[in-house]
Amino acid sequence: MGLYQLNLSVFVLGVSLSAAGASFCTTRMVAEHGNDRRIIRKCLCFSLLISCSACLLFELLAPLFGPLLSGSLPLRILAVGLPFISVCACLKGCFLAEGKSGVPAVAEVVEQGATIGLGILFLDDFSSSITAVMTASTTAEAVGCTFMIFCYLKKMPHHKTCAAPIPSFCQIAAIGLPVLGGAGLRSFLFSVENLLIPRGLSSFCSREEALSQYGLVQGMMMPILVFPCTILSSATLLLIPELARSNSHGQPKRIRRITTKAFCLTSCFSFICAALMAAFSPQLCQLFYKSQDAAVLVRIMVPLIPLLYLDSVVDGMLKGLNQQKYSLCCNLVDAVFRVSWCFFLIPILGLKGYLLLLFCSELLNSSLSINKLLNTADIEISPLWILTPASGAVLLYLCLSI
Repeated sequence: MGLYQLNLSVFVLGVSLSAAGASFCTTRMVAEHGNDRRIIRKCLCFSLLISCSACLLFELLAPLFGPLLSGSLPLRILAVGLPFISVCACLKGCFLAEGKSGVPAVAEVVEQGATIGLGILFLDDFSSSITAVMTASTTAEAVGCTFMIFCYLKKMPHHKTCAAPIPSFCQIAAIGLPVLGGAGLRSFLFSVENLLIPRGLSSFCSREEALSQYGLVQGMMMPILVFPCTILSSATLLLIPELARSNSHGQPKRIRRITTKAFCLTSCFSFICAALMAAFSPQLCQLFYKSQDAAVLVRIMVPLIPLLYLDSVVDGMLKGLNQQKYSLCCNLVDAVFRVSWCFFLIPILGLKGYLLLLFCSELLNSSLSINKLLNTADIEISPLWILTPASGAVLLYLCLSI
């Protein structure tokens, strides 16, 4: 599990470069200028240019990561899927801009189903289990991309070419590059951070045990904590075009209404999830992993959930309000802080230092993002938005624990 997560932590840089700018750029352009075929073509060209470059870069640099990842082949296999990820993200942005989240949701199910099915199939055909899983993942990305292209072509008659002028390729790049640059640089620092963590943990134990602890946190604890956030992520993708339209049309009252409602609903949802996970962490770990090794860690990290979820939604709303450059700065500050912590403190504090890093980092990032949203949308946070759901969550936990 630790080796698998380590490969993914490096590959996430390529995913960020290929998908982040593509999806956001298409969503913004279609929301503001309409669903014009020329816009989609330019967004696709932009995303493919970036993703193919990233693919080539990973293929060339994979041997350098080989000693750290116990081989370069898994990373090279994953790199082949970057253009598929890019095209898929671009077309998903097109559908989301029109408020049609059904096709992207079905595409996610198709891709995940293909990953699981092909993973089970390939495990019997490959000598290395990690190579089998990575091959299944890349093949599933191609399947998901094919599905999205089919859905887009089926919808093509409804995509009219308008007479009005459309943004140039440079204007599209000017919107996508800050998001892409922020996501790419943050992912690069994230990859460095995740390579430093096992190194720091190995100061207290063997490398095998350090990888085991790393896998326990990143591969078992964090997926349980963030799994409900996928619901919020889907809603946030729909918020971006709504806020972009309101912002371009100069509708401050509508912006305040949307951001206030989103903040309150996210706060309520996150505290409910925190209470449920605190009460049922052993059962959840047993259900997903047939083991309760991560149950104690899940319960310890439950207070992090409201910050995680709020930060995710607020970051999306800032992008819809054309504040992606500020999000870039916040993410960079957070990433530099995390890398510095991993380099200097984890070798001293061990696993406790790693868990403390998650709290401090999320507190820093969410504070910066929320403060910017309040100023941009001109809203004020009422203490009741936090205290009411927090009190309800405590009562819910006590009732479930009796």
